[in-house]
Amino acid sequence: MLKRVGRNVSLGWLFFGAMLLDILLWSFVLVRVESVNVPKNLRNMADVTFDFPYSHGLAASLAWSIAMLVVGWVIWSRSSRRLVNALVLAAAVFSHFVLDWLVHGPELPVMGHGSRLLGFGLWRILPLAWGVEIALVGSGLWVFLKTQPLHGCRKVALIAGMTVVLIMTIRGQASSSAPPSIAAMAGTSLAFITLVVWFGWWVDRGHEKSRD
Repeated sequence: MLKRVGRNVSLGWLFFGAMLLDILLWSFVLVRVESVNVPKNLRNMADVTFDFPYSHGLAASLAWSIAMLVVGWVIWSRSSRRLVNALVLAAAVFSHFVLDWLVHGPELPVMGHGSRLLGFGLWRILPLAWGVEIALVGSGLWVFLKTQPLHGCRKVALIAGMTVVLIMTIRGQASSSAPPSIAAMAGTSLAFITLVVWFGWWVDRGHEKSRD
């Protein structure tokens, strides 16, 4: 959806913005600033709990969104759509908080430790959560393909790639297999995010300048 507004913002940048909070989370987990708890009797993703006020709190999410607004303002300093592009990048960052508010239980702090916790908890009803995620990915992909000049192998690659990402996400959420360690979980997640962001840049390469 954001791509329709920020038409000369690369998918790579949008993917990076949308997953920035998770990049921060897993980086903070590795340096023990934030934490993830996976219970021994894990059934699915709903059983995993997070302590992540600096990456996923409401105030933190707004702060990271503003930070990316500034980054976007610098990146597109020569663009005629400088402000629009920067706002789109910031919106991509904050969209992650909105989706997490829907799926997580009440563990997203408003301000930090000790503040009110937010979370609607759709992960407690995984089929419903999956329906929301499929609808969001499907509608976003449909809008992108309807409005952007992407053809041939890259169009096919985008559809196939997003389908694979969605399947892997759903399988991960449904899995009852605990990771070998939290560090391994963080490292695997960061590697997966890096691959997805690279894929976005590859699919949409060369279009950013042409749409300026």
